[in-house]
Amino acid sequence: MKHIYIFLVCLLISCLVPKAASQDTASQDTASQNAASQDTVSQAQFEIQSSEIQPKQLVLSQSNQDGIFTQENWYIWGADVIKVADSYYMFYSRWPKETGMAGWLTHSEIALAISNNAAGPFRFQQTVFTGADDALTKHSDKRDSWDSGMVHSPQVLEYQGMYYLYYTGVPKLPENPEQTEARQYLKDKRRLGVAVSDSPEGPWQRFDTPLIAPNSAGDLDSLATANPAILEKPEGGFLLVYKGIKQENEHQQISLLAATSDHPLGPFTVNSEPILDNTTHIEDPDIWYQQGYYLMLAHDVTGYYSKAPDGRSLALFQSKDGFKWQAANHALASRRRVNWDDGTTTYFQRFERPHILVENGEATMVYVAVKEAEGIAYNVAVPVTLK
Repeated sequence: MKHIYIFLVCLLISCLVPKAASQDTASQDTASQNAASQDTVSQAQFEIQSSEIQPKQLVLSQSNQDGIFTQENWYIWGADVIKVADSYYMFYSRWPKETGMAGWLTHSEIALAISNNAAGPFRFQQTVFTGADDALTKHSDKRDSWDSGMVHSPQVLEYQGMYYLYYTGVPKLPENPEQTEARQYLKDKRRLGVAVSDSPEGPWQRFDTPLIAPNSAGDLDSLATANPAILEKPEGGFLLVYKGIKQENEHQQISLLAATSDHPLGPFTVNSEPILDNTTHIEDPDIWYQQGYYLMLAHDVTGYYSKAPDGRSLALFQSKDGFKWQAANHALASRRRVNWDDGTTTYFQRFERPHILVENGEATMVYVAVKEAEGIAYNVAVPVTLK
């Protein structure tokens, strides 16, 4: 009887021990699953947060010789392209080679070339307008007007069947000025203006006053305004970014500023704060909207933002509201070079004034002003992709 009792006790223990172990194992498995589930949730949350600040990278592809736009006896510098029906209209700055590279400040005019392909080749069509020529535009007595000396850095916008051409202008020089004083006088007189037409081929209606005059942003643009870039915002209205200049003791300070309006002709309300913490190094902005961001490609004069080893470069910036900008994680868009589809590469002394072509909501091409050597300056089209 005693032996039977012992046997039953042992049998009972043997049945209970595995069950307890099984419960412990199940508890551990449940804990592991919970932890894994929490890790999965945390990872998903991280991915969502990361997608909200997804870095932008502008990749420039190979170009071909059709992308080069040049004209004999002219310096070509900067181009903005718009598609109308099946044609691409290129508005660009040019001035006679005999005036030298510095001749833009006294002799620049705006011209038009047309192509059936965004990558070119483009064919010269006509002069759009000059600083001194009344015949090409409808304008009142221009002799002493703010843009009677030269016109430069065009940017074109189509809105509701009308075309708006933004540009920089300066007045005529005073009689018999000293050469050094003359150049500084004209630089200080740069103003940002707009012309309007019902056709990309004109004629263009110009205005007797600038679109953005000095002191629009307080003292940050108290001396001069120049280099316009504009887009239609996705929610309606227009965003304009431009270069403001103020005199600070013996030096001039450059700021990139943002302005908004309900109409392309304004009036524009200017934000008094620069769009970047340090814009002294940045000029020639171009802006567009893609993938939920305002994007800007600009000339980084020193490589401050792009970190390009050789300094001058093109840098990419992004913003959620168009007023506060930051360098993209991949800020360096391009060094001063173009890779050609034949496997060769051309390195340039200057690589500036980028303008983005947007088609169906996506950047497809950038047009860049390049200086290859003394006396050789032209525009080149390079395919781009935003990643």
